Amino acid sequence: MSGAQSLQHNFELIAPKPTYKDILFMTVLQDGRLIAGLRPTGLLLSNDEGLTWQEVNYPNIKGAIMKIVQLSPDVFYGITSNSEFIKTTDGGASFSTMVLQNMDPLATIADISFSDSQHGFVGVYTYKTYSWVTTDGGQTWTRIYPASDFWCNSSLMVDNSVLLLSASKRILRSTDRGHTWNTVLYSQYGQFYNHGDGKISFFSSYDTIRTSLDGGNTWSFTAVTPFNFEVRFISKMSDGVVYVPRENFSALYKSTDGLLTWSRVAWLGSFISTPNAFTTISDTVAILAGNRGSILRHTGSQLNDSMITRNQFLPSKAFFTDSLWGTNTFGLYTSNGGQTWQGNTSNPYNYIDWGSYLTLTKSGLGLIGFNWRYQIIPDPNFTVYSDINVTTNQGRSWIKKESKKYFHTKAVTSFGDSVIVVMLKREQNTGENYEIRVIHWTNAGVSVKTVPLTMGITGLAAIHSKNMVLAGFNNSILVSYDTAKTWQTLFASGANTSFIDVKAFESGLIVGCGDTYKYYSTDFGVTWSKGYPNGAWPGAFAVSPTGLLAYSSSSRVEIGHKTWQTFQKLDNDLINEVWNLQFVDKNTLMVQNNRGDYFKYRIMDTASVMSLDPSEPQLRDFSLSQNYPNPFNPETVIRFALPEAGYVKGVVYDILGREVATLLKSDMPAGIHQVKFDAKGVSSGVYVFRLEAGNYSSAIKMLLNK
Repeated sequence: MSGAQSLQHNFELIAPKPTYKDILFMTVLQDGRLIAGLRPTGLLLSNDEGLTWQEVNYPNIKGAIMKIVQLSPDVFYGITSNSEFIKTTDGGASFSTMVLQNMDPLATIADISFSDSQHGFVGVYTYKTYSWVTTDGGQTWTRIYPASDFWCNSSLMVDNSVLLLSASKRILRSTDRGHTWNTVLYSQYGQFYNHGDGKISFFSSYDTIRTSLDGGNTWSFTAVTPFNFEVRFISKMSDGVVYVPRENFSALYKSTDGLLTWSRVAWLGSFISTPNAFTTISDTVAILAGNRGSILRHTGSQLNDSMITRNQFLPSKAFFTDSLWGTNTFGLYTSNGGQTWQGNTSNPYNYIDWGSYLTLTKSGLGLIGFNWRYQIIPDPNFTVYSDINVTTNQGRSWIKKESKKYFHTKAVTSFGDSVIVVMLKREQNTGENYEIRVIHWTNAGVSVKTVPLTMGITGLAAIHSKNMVLAGFNNSILVSYDTAKTWQTLFASGANTSFIDVKAFESGLIVGCGDTYKYYSTDFGVTWSKGYPNGAWPGAFAVSPTGLLAYSSSSRVEIGHKTWQTFQKLDNDLINEVWNLQFVDKNTLMVQNNRGDYFKYRIMDTASVMSLDPSEPQLRDFSLSQNYPNPFNPETVIRFALPEAGYVKGVVYDILGREVATLLKSDMPAGIHQVKFDAKGVSSGVYVFRLEAGNYSSAIKMLLNK
């Protein structure tokens, strides 16, 4: 009897954002739906003013959809980053790609506009400016040449015959659907805004606002653009108030007098790293969106500082005491495994979170070393702070114990259930300084004691039963037996390995993660062994109480057995850059990425999948035996025979065909094997186990009787 050579696992995504893709634009359709273009492909739709979203993909569209113009409830046109010209006649359920005749292969479609359901205008950006017009709702298109030496930036169809084109350093106008053109204004490129009734404004980039009252024939100065920034999005409310966000979306401005004067009404801060879209849905609802599926949703009587709120919290490292409860470095807490968060709804400082650290004990004591940077404009330099925030009720409320200027929290660990050790590093050009904070929780309350530190350690861990606090330092693992007052070397690798982090457990397991190798001890540091080389600088690593080790590098997560000589890659098709890994029990691995999404892996160790006789010479046929016992509660064993080695997949389904558990998903040798199904948490009923191996497949019914 021998153990199978891979760890079985299943995968669950929790707390998903509406999409993993970048949001490029957003607009409101005639029926009130929100529609957003995604990079690299697809659309995002919402029927409830941005509360919930559905992603729709179109295999025939190769580029990112950059703009949508709706002609009727079912018909709208669009353009993509691959210069595809697309059309839907079923309200966005499907798109067809149209071909504009004689289009230069090097051209890029720059803009599209319609004056009504029949008359449209498409501007193209290439080495010579040419465009297309339609008079039959897009059934046929005619190519026109506005000019031969200008580049199209944006375009506007004012009415059935009048066209405006922003090209190079001028605005061109045609009154005969593009047959002849005149220069009506010399200006930088910019954005047209149609007020209606013949009134048009043009927001010139980093310059001025010009307005025309005669359909773009003559233009007069209106105002300087707010703070001379480029205007990309313009939204008008029912009361006539016009809102424009700053080009980096750091602020929102409004005008109440027809664009003559502007005032700042909201400071949006840095909630979205790369914002790309802004739209108002009604007088009380607005949406701000950007890269990595980030969405801010406004609700309230007016757009101001207090009304811009997040409906998706930003990425911040989280800690779970089990698979159902956790908190993160913004002070948010959850009771359902990260699917929704309750508590504090935002970073309390509204400044830049700069790599905060957190630890939380099951008794309720916890700490966030919140690192943030503050800048007073026009000073280009940031001042660094580290705030020590303590909780004694598992994150439901926090008390700030210290705000340390010029310092940065670098590591934290819990020492039992009543002590936390924190390491801080000075972030100022006056030489390196390090300090230790020891947080004590007693019946008298929470106290903070400072311990001097003469070196910069990496990572902290503790074994309370042995009175050990552990840390990494260059190529050594250090230990303190007096709660971080004095340190000595517990282990030195003797090689060119710099330790990045340290993990430790009450069982005696200590793991040091280096930049080239992992070193581990199973006897409290008396003897040490060398593990598998990383192959890449790890982003995070975690160890289960039984010794399974998981580590990440960028979007890859790999896991290994207790000897850590070989590793296998976990299924992580939906994971972007991994920020945090954590075992919450011996079989459950929580994974967090930099988009604020959470994933949960259920790991099955090799004890549950056994090869009973991998070298049986008479074995010729594939077979799947009935599980035993049957009926069962809650465990049962399933035996099967493989005539040849290969990839094996075994899945349990309910009677409706829904997947309940994946028991097998790996390469296995030929022979007789068995796998155990543990149905804890599964309701009574009939279940189907389906086994697939190469060209073979078979299924059995199992009865769970609780």
